[in-house]
Amino acid sequence: MLLSAPEAYRTAHVFTGGDLSGVLGNRGRTDFTTAICVPVNLRNTHPDEIRFGPSGSSYAGATTWSAPFDFPVLHGGTGLTGECGYVRLPGGPEPPGLGLRALAHPTPSRQPIVFAYFDGHDLKRCC
Repeated sequence: MLLSAPEAYRTAHVFTGGDLSGVLGNRGRTDFTTAICVPVNLRNTHPDEIRFGPSGSSYAGATTWSAPFDFPVLHGGTGLTGECGYVRLPGGPEPPGLGLRALAHPTPSRQPIVFAYFDGHDLKRCC
């Protein structure tokens, strides 16, 4: 389960309306599926710009301005899939649609689960 999803990963554009299962399947990894919680809008790719940590049954994420979370402007933050939702957390400069903090609420339908996030450069295991 991806707690954050990159807007771009290496040289590929990631369309965050679904998941990365098809992309990983093309690389021969068909033994699992993915679900995305919080979309990320990358301006630059630098390691450790995005971090997640446990917060009760959820996961709190924080980032820098060069890689803010991308929130819907005209409605509240909702999950990209039925597997995970998110909400904005206050803090930092927030122009419409962008924020520096988010709280992911995973509700996975399958077991076992591995939580991961995109740190601005690589996919990392979380928590």
